[in-house]
Amino acid sequence: MTNPVIIPPRMAEVILPVVRREIPEAQVVTWMPELKDRTYPLILIRRVGGIAYDAELADRPTVDIQVYHKESLAAAEDLALRVRGALVGAWKSQEVVNGKGTVNFIREMSGPNYVRDPGDNAWRIQMMLSILIRTALS
Repeated sequence: MTNPVIIPPRMAEVILPVVRREIPEAQVVTWMPELKDRTYPLILIRRVGGIAYDAELADRPTVDIQVYHKESLAAAEDLALRVRGALVGAWKSQEVVNGKGTVNFIREMSGPNYVRDPGDNAWRIQMMLSILIRTALS
């Protein structure tokens, strides 16, 4: 009898539920919606690289996080800090998210910085994190 294949959870299965729970007023997505479908504040979280830290037990994606806010630059900066805080909180608590996995480590690759508006008249802050996601073992 062969052992079942174990694969780490996808980044979105662990990261998005944490951010959605901690920041319920924001639209949290992995793909930018059409302009007509956007609501603000908006948080775009997407994998842009990374490595399979351990093919079965851990993945270490490089995660690009962009936050958009219509109110002000300060509101966008605060929102970015709340996203980072939510993820650090999940790391520190080692919470198992949806039975899938845990945030096991975070390294900031680029701190929150202002990026020019893409045309929707919103303030945008971008940051990049390397996040180690471990498989939840039962």
